[in-house]
Amino acid sequence: MKSKQGIWILVLAIIGVIIISGCAQQPGAKPSEKTQPSASVSPSTQSTEKPVSSSSPMPPPKQSTIPTSPYSVAFTVKVPENTPNNTIVYLQISEVLNEWGRNLKMEKTVENVWDLKADLRDFKDKEIGYRYLRNNWGFVGAEEFSPDSKTASRRVLVEKEPKQINDTVEKWRWMPKGDVYQMPIIPTNAGKVQFLSRVNSEKFQEGALIVDFWWGNFKDLLDSTHVRMKEKGFQWIEIAPPWDYKQVNPVPIITSEGFGHTYSDEEINFHLKKMKADGFKVYMAPQICCADTSKASFSKEWWNEWFSEYEKYAMYFVDKANKYNVEYLIITGDWVAVAASPDKRPADYKERLEAIYSKVKSAYSGKLGRNLFIGGEIDSDIPNIWPNPDDIPFMKQADFIGINWWVGLTDKNNPTQEELNTNAKRIFDLRLKPLYEKYKKPVILQQVAYPSIDGGLTGKAGVDDAATALWEIYSDKYKLDLEEQAMGFEAIMNVVSQSFYIIGVYPFTYWPDEFPLTKEYNIRGKPAEDVLSQWYKSLS
Repeated sequence: MKSKQGIWILVLAIIGVIIISGCAQQPGAKPSEKTQPSASVSPSTQSTEKPVSSSSPMPPPKQSTIPTSPYSVAFTVKVPENTPNNTIVYLQISEVLNEWGRNLKMEKTVENVWDLKADLRDFKDKEIGYRYLRNNWGFVGAEEFSPDSKTASRRVLVEKEPKQINDTVEKWRWMPKGDVYQMPIIPTNAGKVQFLSRVNSEKFQEGALIVDFWWGNFKDLLDSTHVRMKEKGFQWIEIAPPWDYKQVNPVPIITSEGFGHTYSDEEINFHLKKMKADGFKVYMAPQICCADTSKASFSKEWWNEWFSEYEKYAMYFVDKANKYNVEYLIITGDWVAVAASPDKRPADYKERLEAIYSKVKSAYSGKLGRNLFIGGEIDSDIPNIWPNPDDIPFMKQADFIGINWWVGLTDKNNPTQEELNTNAKRIFDLRLKPLYEKYKKPVILQQVAYPSIDGGLTGKAGVDDAATALWEIYSDKYKLDLEEQAMGFEAIMNVVSQSFYIIGVYPFTYWPDEFPLTKEYNIRGKPAEDVLSQWYKSLS
């Protein structure tokens, strides 16, 4: 297996800055346009342009919603009964050449029925496309058409005579159709085995990593998300706010402004304040993602500017962490230097980074960590921690070690729970325990990442494989397997219970809305969430 491991290390050396940062599967745009197949295939939804008769199963619209102005259209839509309670329905209009434009917020009139009176004079005597959305998600949370399509839509001709349109959404993307799909139940040892006391009497961090980017509609979803997390036993939230390279050459410029996946200053303030106000402890792991720096000049001038930019970035998050009493902070993004070949980085890179981290630690009031990664497939060999911890600056001075855990637990698509438990213990014993014993630092699994697919525990799936992305059309490349994902988390927690040096677990990731049939890494609404919930609640 050494040849496979060598290939994996080589791949990591090339794309480490993207993967290690945790910036996996990040889109480049906000959700107004950014896949899991149906649990049962639904037909294309239907639209009518006639008034609702008294015998119609849909309630007639309120009198106030019937349009009277020229070029007005009143839309009434009935949505599925399993539409989550936190949902706000939007109508999205396709304006030109299938480009989706404005999103119009609808009003709930009776249970599962939403209305909108739209002034569409901008489209006089034109046929427009439209579709219904959940929570302003764009395609990610749109109604499902068959076949799945980013451009499929309903159509209506906007005429001078006002219209009443009555529609029914049969199914939302990534949601089951009615009660056809039954979630599997995974047996767990939570509450049945002893959970050892943690090193230094540390309280275990029952955590989850909120998706590692920011879209504008997240703000309206945090109330319901935080309520759910509390109900499920999550006490800690990790965020991984990204910055990115606005410019790579001739010298680097690293910033949060001007990208589709980053937080503005106002948004990071809001998110941090909201988490603390709602009673969560916070673990923050900022990252630099996802520009390609492979063609950087790496000149002396380039590196001088990079260290200056990196210090600016690090101290920005120190200031935020202190302002909002963030308990744990881990600065990531130095892999461009740490993982570079010696001929492309300064000889004193380690000393220069240690100077930055010393400044960070002196200024920060909480606990500061360093970040490592383990990923890839297993058989007779176990992948090594990457990069080599001896090459990482500030390891001895750090308070803890954060691990991005993307390593397979099996070479099978149908493993037993016993096999997974055994393999997880082997990896812990060979890779994590020696790390703790060498540095005497508690270890936090700050990303535990397994997709919801058949074979998802093998470590073979690509981190940014479009076949598992929410913002792409449905793909048959992988088979949905929620059970296997949950079994992986059960294996991790079984071993964590006996590993006193592990003081926290954070699944990658937890979305701020319901998408229970996705094939990607999200655990919300899936059996994996229930497994973690039972373990977390058993500790309280």
